[in-house]
Amino acid sequence: MSPILDSTTFNASWDALKVLENWTENGIAPDHPVVTDTFGVPGRTRPLCDYPGWPKYRGSGDVDRADSFVCAAP
Repeated sequence: MSPILDSTTFNASWDALKVLENWTENGIAPDHPVVTDTFGVPGRTRPLCDYPGWPKYRGSGDVDRADSFVCAAP
């Protein structure tokens, strides 16, 4: 029996060490980072927002793509 995927679960996958390494060693600052889901809906993406912000759906577009979201303030 296969496990049931829960579309409300989002397991963010983001290589923070690689981003930090690129910034410090190559001068490439992070610009609008995106995280990818590795469990609930594999391949689904969301923008990585500065705390306490959160990804808010724009109201149109693919709900599984980060570009359909904007970082919102609480």
